[in-house]
Amino acid sequence: MKLALLTDGLFPLVVGGMQRHSTHLLKYLSLEGVSTTVYHVNPYAKRVSELGLSADQLTNIEFVEIKQPAAYKFPGHYVYEQYLYSKKLYQEFEKRKVPEILYAQGFSAWYLLNRKNSLPPGTKLILNFHGLEMFQQAATFRSKLEQYLLRPFVKGNLRRADFVITNGGIQTEILRKIGIREEQLIVAPIAIEKNWLRQSPLPENTIRKFLFVGRYERRRGIEELHKALASLLTKRNDFEFHFVCPVPEQIRILNNNNIIYHGRVSDEELMHLMTTCDVLVNPSFAEGMSYVNLEAMASGMSIIASNVGAIAMSVNQKNGWLIEPGNIVQLERTLDEALDLPASGLKEKKLRAFETVRDHFIWDKVIQNLIKELNTFHEKNNQEHPQET
Repeated sequence: MKLALLTDGLFPLVVGGMQRHSTHLLKYLSLEGVSTTVYHVNPYAKRVSELGLSADQLTNIEFVEIKQPAAYKFPGHYVYEQYLYSKKLYQEFEKRKVPEILYAQGFSAWYLLNRKNSLPPGTKLILNFHGLEMFQQAATFRSKLEQYLLRPFVKGNLRRADFVITNGGIQTEILRKIGIREEQLIVAPIAIEKNWLRQSPLPENTIRKFLFVGRYERRRGIEELHKALASLLTKRNDFEFHFVCPVPEQIRILNNNNIIYHGRVSDEELMHLMTTCDVLVNPSFAEGMSYVNLEAMASGMSIIASNVGAIAMSVNQKNGWLIEPGNIVQLERTLDEALDLPASGLKEKKLRAFETVRDHFIWDKVIQNLIKELNTFHEKNNQEHPQET
């Protein structure tokens, strides 16, 4: 089977959740013997060897590097730059033989989708827009305006695709409202690598430890979390709360030993924090499925998370708590409940969280389901277009 993977970058050559997914997808497709041509941008001229792929994996991969378009600064420049990048990608794409399956990330296939009728018969394009945050709740009026700017362009891309990836949950409902038919949906959750799975026994902390991990963005709910913590600290202080995030000084709770700000940390330090803390708190206004949640669960942590995007596909009352985004009162009440939960009850949630990821969200297993879908397309295409395959 041959496949083209259209991306806006590969991690760690480009840093981001979508780029990370692209690298893992490329790796595990190669392990399954899928011959893949990957189109990507490499703005810092890093070496492909930094992707961590083995020599055997590289034999199934052709890399096509796309020059990043010049940056412009004006309202809506991000959307325009995405279109320009998709055009540059298409110019390289049309120089090569078109495989039967195209898998596109985000806006990378925009220009190609406008010319989809020129593709060979039987060619199928699968589009993955990941979190679909622009269709979820916004934290501020400005964020809402930014979402409205993106929506028509995202809808246009999605409606032209043959198939669309969903992580499930609320994300699937969003796609249905956009007009994506049931038969076009492919349920394919994100996944993490099995090295995240905890090998040691769960810690028995004398004081309960919470953890937040993420970039400082308004949609992450960091302001609401601090308000909930400030209120909780007026009633009790029998906990620690660790922030792995560059939280601005004006938002921080100062002069309180219960709140620890780590800033940015290395991967090794993050793994250590996840294996020593009890509950990850992720009160985002908008999310896809969240790598951080899965990594924390694999490390043996329970989760408090907003019920947005596809979060409910991995987090439930058996392994954590689901809350409404932006609801400070409910967030404080849930933190209180997590503190009052007996040690045996918390240990049970943490074990269920670990098992959820181990059984359903490890790349070795997730890729098998995707391969089944791809094989279905491949076999059907061979039957309908034998002369082209």
